Amino acid sequence: MKMSSKFCSRIFNCIDKINGAMQWTAIFMMMGIATLICYEVFMRYMLIKPTMFSAELCQVMQVFLAMLAAGWVLREDGHVSIEILVHKLSSRWRNSITVVTSGIGVIFCGLLTWLMWLLFFSAFKARLGTAIMGWPLYMVKFVATFGIFLLGLQFVVRAYQYYRLGKGGTEEREVKDD
Repeated sequence: MKMSSKFCSRIFNCIDKINGAMQWTAIFMMMGIATLICYEVFMRYMLIKPTMFSAELCQVMQVFLAMLAAGWVLREDGHVSIEILVHKLSSRWRNSITVVTSGIGVIFCGLLTWLMWLLFFSAFKARLGTAIMGWPLYMVKFVATFGIFLLGLQFVVRAYQYYRLGKGGTEEREVKDD
């Protein structure tokens, strides 16, 4: 194994571990959202004392959930894809198409990360807050920026993996037929 291949493998393992940790973060966010909704329903309809914070906190947690889990979902091939024509192609062509689409994903995530970083920075400078509770909005924008950045890194890993598969031409990643 070449030194560059070992280096890439270590970097990609690190990205995998980070996205794996984000999986658990997303799971806990989902549990937190469910708990908050149950709490709000109890407070609103049983005690007739609705809370001010729960709806806004659920919205913030949904942003965290979606952005932080995106890289992990890509790693698990969980994103929606249309493969009607792709299934008819050879494995080499499928791998090549995946490399190209992953490259487009890297470019898109790079641009989006840069734009979101600018939004984060402007919200930080202006000290913007959420509408009801006034929580710092820059924290939400930073987490969203970080999540898109992780998604872009996962696209890099995916492109590299499929490029190596296409180069060899014999291996093929498992295709899920759900």
